[in-house]
Amino acid sequence: MNFLHDISQPGAAASERKEPLSDATLYEIGKTMRVVFNKAVVYQIDPVWRMLFITYAISGMRRGEGVALRWSDYHFEEGFIELTRSIPAFVDGKPHVKSTKTDENIRIITMPRWYMDEMEAFKVLWEKEKELVGDEWMGRSDDYVFHSGKGVPYVPESVTGAWAKIKKRYELKNIRLHDLRYTMITFLLNEGETLLNVQERAGHSSSKITTYVYGHVTKRVNKGTAEHFNKFDPRQFVNKWNLGRREDVQEDISTFPDQK
Repeated sequence: MNFLHDISQPGAAASERKEPLSDATLYEIGKTMRVVFNKAVVYQIDPVWRMLFITYAISGMRRGEGVALRWSDYHFEEGFIELTRSIPAFVDGKPHVKSTKTDENIRIITMPRWYMDEMEAFKVLWEKEKELVGDEWMGRSDDYVFHSGKGVPYVPESVTGAWAKIKKRYELKNIRLHDLRYTMITFLLNEGETLLNVQERAGHSSSKITTYVYGHVTKRVNKGTAEHFNKFDPRQFVNKWNLGRREDVQEDISTFPDQK
């Protein structure tokens, strides 16, 4: 808007003529800019939402836990996120910070190497944007990873709203943001991960919660586990028994004393 205002002033034309640009020229310039910005949205030029939703999908964090992440929570060399806080809501325009949902103080969430590499690249961009904001930075020393431009973390509702717009734009299935958490848990259980490890990653206070909510998955996993013992099925040995072994055994038994 500032740019369009500036070029509408007298003398702003490249020819340095005193007359302002015509309304038709200003309209064409504005239309071109709209096309560029719309394409930027389609091409996911803004990496903030991309990285936030990838974080939700892989880590299984709750909505408030994701927006509360700080760079100090990231341990890039070790490959994990140290989750200690959550922002369930804003009070009087400020984030209400509390501990995570369960009674635990810290939840360690290991992340794949490719994710950590992308977050390190995102951090470089994040630091450049912070430098450009300068004195208008409002994040203090918290250094929230995902913020709306000046360091203040996203309001949880705004994250849900952004997810809804993405679903509508790309005609995705009606999957709730919280369903990304379910997807992570279900995927790991289907892959054969232990119930205890999934429980700890999800931050469930008890494995009973994991079993209750995802019982349909654990039943399939348990069935798959039992199938590993099929190789001990005695019916597999019937043919070997019939190939002359029965007569040998009977002959041996007949030589024992007092056998009838």
